Amino acid sequence: MLAQAESRALIGIVVPAHDEEETLGACIASLQIAAAHPALQSEPVRIVIVLDACRDGSATIARQAGVERLEVAFTNVGRARHHGACWSIDQGARWLAFTDADTVVEADWLARQIASAADVVCGSVHLLDWATLSTDLRRRYLSHRQSVTAGRHIHGANLGVSVAAYLAVGAFRH
Repeated sequence: MLAQAESRALIGIVVPAHDEEETLGACIASLQIAAAHPALQSEPVRIVIVLDACRDGSATIARQAGVERLEVAFTNVGRARHHGACWSIDQGARWLAFTDADTVVEADWLARQIASAADVVCGSVHLLDWATLSTDLRRRYLSHRQSVTAGRHIHGANLGVSVAAYLAVGAFRH
């Protein structure tokens, strides 16, 4: 599947999802806005949701939103991301952007990745709603975040990579 590394001017957005019907709609809506950003100069963008062992309504939400869907049963986010990356590469992607199904991206998220002219773009995430998190989870999150050098904490929920670089490093490990 990874043999096609040639560039055909397509951007692939890969979103692994595991039973995330409550947040997937907002995620997809934000991605569709980012995909239509004028700085992308109408370059085609394909959004694929990798439904990993979903037992909820995530597949229906993705179908209704008109995005591509791949159904797998890995229960492994690395394998799900890789599966979506392979699919995107087979579609002719030159750039892969990754986020999570519980994430809402900014309107210029994808445009900023492409404009960077870098092989890899990593970013941080910001939690918008602490109310749903337990006190212990909040404490552990903040403790971990503070243990990382300021401004250098990155997530798979905010990652972009050229297909050439993705293939050169051997893709995501499972």
